[in-house]
Amino acid sequence: MKKFFVLLIGVILILGFSTISFAARGVVVLPKTSGEYDIVVSQAGDGDYKNIQDALDEAKEGDTIFVKAGKYEESLYVEANGIKLIGEGKDKVEVIAKNGESVISIADVKGVEVSGFTFTYVAPENDEGNACVWISNGDDISFHDNKAQGATYSGIELSNVQNSKIYNNIAENNKQSGIFVNNGAYNLLIYKNISRNNGYHGLEVTDDGSVPFVFSNNFKENKEAGIYIHDYAGPIIKNNNITGNGHSGIVISKQGRALVVSNEITGNKEDGIYMYKNGSARVISNKLVNNGISGMTINNSFATIINNFILNNKQFGIDAYGKPDEDAEDLYEVTITKNTIQGNSYSGIGCGGNLLKLSASYNLIKSNKEDGILVYEESEGNVFNNLIIGAGLNGIEVRKDARAFVMNNTLVKNETGIYSHDNGYGTYIYNIVAFNKLGIRYKEEDRELKIVHMMNVYWKNKKTNTGIELGDDNFNKDPGFVDEENGNYKVKSDSEFAGWGY
Repeated sequence: MKKFFVLLIGVILILGFSTISFAARGVVVLPKTSGEYDIVVSQAGDGDYKNIQDALDEAKEGDTIFVKAGKYEESLYVEANGIKLIGEGKDKVEVIAKNGESVISIADVKGVEVSGFTFTYVAPENDEGNACVWISNGDDISFHDNKAQGATYSGIELSNVQNSKIYNNIAENNKQSGIFVNNGAYNLLIYKNISRNNGYHGLEVTDDGSVPFVFSNNFKENKEAGIYIHDYAGPIIKNNNITGNGHSGIVISKQGRALVVSNEITGNKEDGIYMYKNGSARVISNKLVNNGISGMTINNSFATIINNFILNNKQFGIDAYGKPDEDAEDLYEVTITKNTIQGNSYSGIGCGGNLLKLSASYNLIKSNKEDGILVYEESEGNVFNNLIIGAGLNGIEVRKDARAFVMNNTLVKNETGIYSHDNGYGTYIYNIVAFNKLGIRYKEEDRELKIVHMMNVYWKNKKTNTGIELGDDNFNKDPGFVDEENGNYKVKSDSEFAGWGY
């Protein structure tokens, strides 16, 4: 028994001297408040450290640091692998940097997790600029449930980051972009974030090899684009809400490329999607609605546009243009198929420029205030199997030296079904033109154009044609619609014109 008490007294003395030794350095080690955490930071003194950086300096790989509520004025550097830095919540823990450095820097590490903080950058006098959150050369980084605000550069910058997740964050009120991805960031998931009210873009992605998967985010009310993609970057953009931005919902330029799927792109000041300088995109199953210019503007770029709803935009549904400049390709191809393009204030589809080749097929193009499809200024249009209904001007208009191949379309209840003029010429075959005020029209001076016009059906137009004789190769007969009263303008299978029209 005596030996036990001697041993116990020895242990107490050792612990006492150990506490005195740490106290002399200004650090008091207390029992853990929870077995879940290796280190606790608290300004109230009931943790292992009062400053977060002190905890980071002492932490070893695999440690979890818990930070209690409070405002911590410091710049943080995470430089060890496998650290978990967990705040009590972004509404409770704020880290503020006023020294011109990033509020938190995570560099050259792997397996790091950071969550539960508001990071606030306060620019000092003569500030040279910095990101609020800077993550560089990272692998297996998880950054989530944080807020990044006030930076003179971007809220969250990701440079050469791979195999990582950025989610459930808010990036707001930064002078440049909310989230900025560059320098070959790949296998990077960016999801369920809100990026708003930033001075440039909600998200900017640049540089070859930067191919993040961006999904289920809100990019709204940023001063320029919701998402800006350029310089060979190639993200996947899916299921995002992109609304109310000061420029366009998505901008793709300078060999940027993107797969854009199932997003709601609405109410942006300019275009829903704007492409220029050899941008490239596949745009599938999106809603592009109520944008201030066009649903899509495609300038010297490549696009495949499938199964979208493009509605009630202030100018075109889709406006595509290809014209020589210093960066021009030989030919820009734009394919538009199986879309609903309706209620736009200009034409449903417009294409112009001698470097543009349009293919428009199997679209429902309805109630646009000007043309259903406009082909102009030396462009080439292949237009087939579309239903074009209720255009305020022309179902299809071809003008200004443009060339068009128009086949198997149904054009109903437009002001004019087909209108060619100003040296616009082409081939018109197997179309059904019905219930328009005017079936087909050529201007007097264009009667001598080399136009192939044969095997079309004209039915119940208020006036059949102007400037052209229909001849024996065209028909003024009932095409045999399935149910014209209810808007089904397919031709019945037993009609002599089965297979014509859309």
